[in-house]
Amino acid sequence: FRGAFFIGAAYGKQTVNASKLENITVAGTAYATTVNGELNNSFFAPHIGWRWTWKSGFFYGMDLGWQLQSGSRTAITYVSDAPAAVTSQLEQQAEFINLRADVQKTANDLGDKGIPLFTLIQIGWLF
Repeated sequence: FRGAFFIGAAYGKQTVNASKLENITVAGTAYATTVNGELNNSFFAPHIGWRWTWKSGFFYGMDLGWQLQSGSRTAITYVSDAPAAVTSQLEQQAEFINLRADVQKTANDLGDKGIPLFTLIQIGWLF
């Protein structure tokens, strides 16, 4: 392992999109409704790893770290095939409120918790 071990860090921004579809019933009619969540955040990821490099410049390696989230922002939108006259009633249905809350909770969980970072194989060429 001589000369192959390294300690590093990464910083970046990411966007995660998710959606959930359910049929919401208003006045006896079911309307397909999709709630979309978009999470934007920054992350800092300290990691350790091993990288072996040949004289030719070819290298391979692996690393392990933890991705720490910060500055998360979530935008929730929805699309429904309900007519405009029914939209306000749709938004007041318990099914819709639960659907929106579920997507919001999932986005918040992703934006608040750190996640493991593991690269099984790195390959490349240093020139």
